[in-house]
Amino acid sequence: MKCLHWLFSIILIFAVSTGCAKKKGGIDVAPLQKSFESAETPIKTDIQNAVIALEKGHHSEALAYLNKIASKAKLTAEQQAVVKSTTDQILALMKQKTDEAAQRLQKSLQKK
Repeated sequence: MKCLHWLFSIILIFAVSTGCAKKKGGIDVAPLQKSFESAETPIKTDIQNAVIALEKGHHSEALAYLNKIASKAKLTAEQQAVVKSTTDQILALMKQKTDEAAQRLQKSLQKK
């Protein structure tokens, strides 16, 4: 049983650290980019970095940038909503990929 937990932990860490996918994974970044077109340069840079991270499949990195942006006090209600929506999409994708990895692990252990 300890082996199962250990193996599941490794797969979970691997899935999250590799970004779970190499594509945006259905995460629509257009609203994010559009709502920050007129933002200050440092915020626009963080948005662009979050988008690049998503394109590379680095979801944890994208979440870090979005968290940094969300902590800014001068966001409009629309910007706050878009950041929250994008964050929720990323978290849902990460959960889905983690669940899929866990199912594959369970199936492979049942075969042995």
